[in-house]
Amino acid sequence: MSGTNNTPAGGEPHAWRTLLLVVLVVFGLPAAFRLNVPPIVEQAGYGDGSKPAGAPAFDSAPLEALRRQRPRYVFIGNSNAYTRIDEARLERRLGAEVLVQATAATAGPHWYLQVKNHVIASGVKPHRVFILFRDGELLDYTSAKAELRLRYSQDLEPAFADIDRAECTTLGMRLRAGTRRAVAYVWPLSTVPRDDLYTVTDALTPSDLLDGRSPREFHRVLNRRFGLGHLRTDAHDALIDSASGRADPEAFAARAACSTLPHLLAAARETELSLVFLRIQRRTWSADDADVEREARELAAYLRARGAAFHDFSGDPAIRPEWYGAIDHIADEYRGVWTDLLVERLAPLFRGADR
Repeated sequence: MSGTNNTPAGGEPHAWRTLLLVVLVVFGLPAAFRLNVPPIVEQAGYGDGSKPAGAPAFDSAPLEALRRQRPRYVFIGNSNAYTRIDEARLERRLGAEVLVQATAATAGPHWYLQVKNHVIASGVKPHRVFILFRDGELLDYTSAKAELRLRYSQDLEPAFADIDRAECTTLGMRLRAGTRRAVAYVWPLSTVPRDDLYTVTDALTPSDLLDGRSPREFHRVLNRRFGLGHLRTDAHDALIDSASGRADPEAFAARAACSTLPHLLAAARETELSLVFLRIQRRTWSADDADVEREARELAAYLRARGAAFHDFSGDPAIRPEWYGAIDHIADEYRGVWTDLLVERLAPLFRGADR
């Protein structure tokens, strides 16, 4: 007697076709982009601090811009800096030359190199140099783009060699860097700047969802209604000892020693360069993220003890959700408003700016 087959006709082939389609979309489609993804250059900072073979040449354009413009105020950071600072508006407010030298996808090592190889090397003496950062970006050593770091490096960067000799490039840091390289190989689209993908997601947003609004306005309303600050995972747990819940200056100093931050502060002291560190508020900022906020307090104490100024914009009551555009950026129409807030909050630091 033959058995009864309860599987719907065509059910199993359909399941396999669905699985095959998922595999092709997840792995095949991004693989098609691999030809357009530049090879990942090994990061400076492993070994003797010298540039690896094939590294990009030193970018002298920012240095030349400093010498040409001789700004009174310089702002350094990543995309969160140039989407907040309205140069023309700030110059009018201060009556002084302003220069924003910020590059997307940069972090602590890049900003150290910019101060050392651009600002200090230019011979220009700005009244203040402001560095804008998010949360742990100042202590970040390996995650930002290697190509950008190498572009700002000279042929030999002793700070990177010092960090390596101090065994700060731990196994965990190397594993994370290796994981990023593996992910970039399997999923090349992960190397595409997130801003570049917004036009794609906007184009794919169904018109029924937009309800007559522009994709940009739709995403802004969505972000305002569904802030994810309270859902953020504690990614800092790997770097922050959260056992006691109390600040530990010695532990923080040990962490800082494994970054370029001490080298940045030392270079500024040697040249009497006035540094101001500005922590920007994330779109999803939440004071309930105790580990991140404790690190911010430790960072503030560390910087001030070494002669640098620090201001934290996180939690500022004047900052409104509608100010935000993409990611943690400030929307173009609110850049001037944020610039005005900067002048108001940091008025004492702008005094005495007259040449």
